[in-house]
Amino acid sequence: MRSVPAVLAAGLVAGVLLPASAQAVPDQTHARTSWTRSGTVTLFSATAAERGQLADRQGNWHTVVLSVGEAGISGVAADWTCPDGVQPNFADSGSEWTCTPESIRQLASVTDDDGAPMIRVQTKQKIRRLVVRGPVTVTDEADQVTSGSVLLRGRAVGDRTKAWVYSEDGRTRTVTTVRTQTRARGKVLGVKFRTPKWRVSSSDLVTVTTYTRASARLLPY
Repeated sequence: MRSVPAVLAAGLVAGVLLPASAQAVPDQTHARTSWTRSGTVTLFSATAAERGQLADRQGNWHTVVLSVGEAGISGVAADWTCPDGVQPNFADSGSEWTCTPESIRQLASVTDDDGAPMIRVQTKQKIRRLVVRGPVTVTDEADQVTSGSVLLRGRAVGDRTKAWVYSEDGRTRTVTTVRTQTRARGKVLGVKFRTPKWRVSSSDLVTVTTYTRASARLLPY
């Protein structure tokens, strides 16, 4: 069975695509206004691959894909058996596998009664560090569902860029902050991944924060 979840391909891109409305626009308002923060979404992704034997896992290659977004965290943990000198092409959803998949497990945030993800997402030190942890559901290729846990840590050491976007009525302001040159490590379903043993890549660390206010003022465009 060749079933590739969308997150397997999308999460492998070591970069986060920002919506068109979040492109860089300078803060053009000079008047002092009263804004209330209405929500923050953190965007981050990481991929990891390791060659060798892992306890309680089949295969000689092991891969992890994780994506953080509005729905909490999602991803795929997979085990592969590869011939000598061959690596799993788990990033290529349009070709035949180069290795035999031993297991492919889809991960998704556990949600509460209101449908909100129970994953805890924290950013620290002016959005230079990210910690994501919490319970996930684990669905295998036979659609058997079990439970597990995920821990993902991200660290940005590069530059920071910031952009402001205002709604047409001036009542909503969206602030997008991007941190570059990131590193990631974590623990998925009991297996730790980090460099140098694992090959780990990660996207920029992005936060999108929305502010609102009751009354609008004319913006000096």
